[in-house]
Amino acid sequence: MGVAAAAVAIVVSMINWGGGARDGGGTEDGGGSASADSRIAYLSDRGGGQDLWSMRADGSDPIQLTHDGGDLNRPDWSRDGKWIAFPSDRDGDLDIWIMKADGSNLRQLTNHPAVDSAPDWSPDGRRIVFGSERAGGDSEIWVVNVDGTGLRQLTDNAVDDDAPDWSQSGTIAFESDRDGDYEIYTINEDGGDLFQVTSNTTKDFFPDWSPDSTRIAFRGNADGDYDIYTVVADGSGLRRLTSNDASDHRPAWSHDGASIFFDSDVGGNRDIYRMTAEGKNVRRLTDSPADDSSPAV
Repeated sequence: MGVAAAAVAIVVSMINWGGGARDGGGTEDGGGSASADSRIAYLSDRGGGQDLWSMRADGSDPIQLTHDGGDLNRPDWSRDGKWIAFPSDRDGDLDIWIMKADGSNLRQLTNHPAVDSAPDWSPDGRRIVFGSERAGGDSEIWVVNVDGTGLRQLTDNAVDDDAPDWSQSGTIAFESDRDGDYEIYTINEDGGDLFQVTSNTTKDFFPDWSPDSTRIAFRGNADGDYDIYTVVADGSGLRRLTSNDASDHRPAWSHDGASIFFDSDVGGNRDIYRMTAEGKNVRRLTDSPADDSSPAV
């Protein structure tokens, strides 16, 4: 089993956090070529409760999409950009919901008293993979059709498997503590071909595939606080992209693979930032007294 062992040299890209908030200009400072018309979904409590918002990739034009204060955990866009899946406790427990990108056509996808969270769309837009505690208390990886049929369990063990992310090539990455601490693993869409990507004595969370399915961005605490890393899918080429005393969280690749979005409390409260895929040109996209987190591209 190939792993990103502790002996792998980590390429560290030191980040200058002095860039400040967005100034309404173009996207050059954040790297990549995502247009200002591309939208980022994210969580924010700027409206009083935690709800879903969207904004352009340059941080402009924030729009509140939900208004019930019960939307928790990271949202996910369908590949065609028309739908958003997200977990919400608006019915009393945490289930998976979907809605159109403008907040209309809200529909409940799962309905179970256990926790369903961390949804991610399949490349063809017909299925959603998610983490659920419905099998007996620990979280496992499940998949369901977007019409709510065809529910299937993909992992089954006595530990937590969670935060799945479906690559364009069809492989699913997820976090698991099956080796005693949280690491990144991959499986195919039937639950087979388990492969351990990272292996260390610290914790790795929240994998997110690059658009070409070759690298995985994730959150890790190898240096004592949480930073953003990337690794090749075979476990090689581990790179640390952020380096600060704050907590950096929830990486998300841009569509062209040139940028990575993430949230951080480096400024005191949690805001959303953008950097190049090499960890350079960090730019803050949100700047409000509220917490803005969990960007989805």
